[in-house]
Amino acid sequence: MTARAVALVTAQLTILFLASSSLPRGAASQQLRQLTRGPAWDHHPVFSPSGAEILFTSRAGDSTRLFLVPLVGGVPRPVPVRLTGDLYTDWAPDGRSIVFDAREGDGPPDIYRYWLASGEVERLTNHPGMDGHPSFSPTGARIAFTSTRGGSQSIWTMGADGGNPIRLTDGSAADWHPQWSPDGRSVLFTSNRGGDADIWVIRSDGTGLRRLTSRPGTEDRGSWSPDGSRVVFNFGDDLWVVDVRSGGLERLTDLPGREGNASWSPDGRSIAFVSDRAGTGDIWVLSLGR
Repeated sequence: MTARAVALVTAQLTILFLASSSLPRGAASQQLRQLTRGPAWDHHPVFSPSGAEILFTSRAGDSTRLFLVPLVGGVPRPVPVRLTGDLYTDWAPDGRSIVFDAREGDGPPDIYRYWLASGEVERLTNHPGMDGHPSFSPTGARIAFTSTRGGSQSIWTMGADGGNPIRLTDGSAADWHPQWSPDGRSVLFTSNRGGDADIWVIRSDGTGLRRLTSRPGTEDRGSWSPDGSRVVFNFGDDLWVVDVRSGGLERLTDLPGREGNASWSPDGRSIAFVSDRAGTGDIWVLSLGR
């Protein structure tokens, strides 16, 4: 993408943000930056706890790998994990390890933990069904994840060592993509229990199930703002934000190409997301300003 095109995209996004009452006001210094580029499909961006780096998954042909790229930009460096699969990831709150789902051979995905200092890979689940989409609780004591071990695709939690699994949602519907709330009291997830795929939230003790979005079509991949007041998610080819209290919706992007897989930075000033506006899936960051 040319510098002129990036400037045009940034100007369009600035207009959208300044018109939105649910997003930070007075953000006159918003910037859009492309962090990755190339023929591979980059996706699943997740900010490190410090906010200095972004962990992402990159798929090139039949090969899927994990990479880290600085928020300020630079050459991504590989995370030496030699397993395959979708590689949905999350950071431990202390930044010392990451969790991810992966397959060994042709089997279903399980959840693993990778320790950055030692390079040790620890297998946390070993189940005949699917275990995936891991998300750490704010204390790092538990992990929310998607599993079919109960017969249907539901949200579960387990200890950070893989022990003491507890089922959080039930029923015949499919639930997926959980994310623990910043205060640890709730878990966000996607479900088709209302017909279409929508964003739902449930308390971490399994009570208080509530639907956040309900429009026709697929609403997926929710990510909490750091203060827990808003959720950014995919809808159609764009990113939207829902106010958790009021249910008010605001459109975040309205541009050529597809945007999705958004992740809010720990300080709330940036959103990382995937866009194919440059021809393939790349990681972009929108700085919201102060």
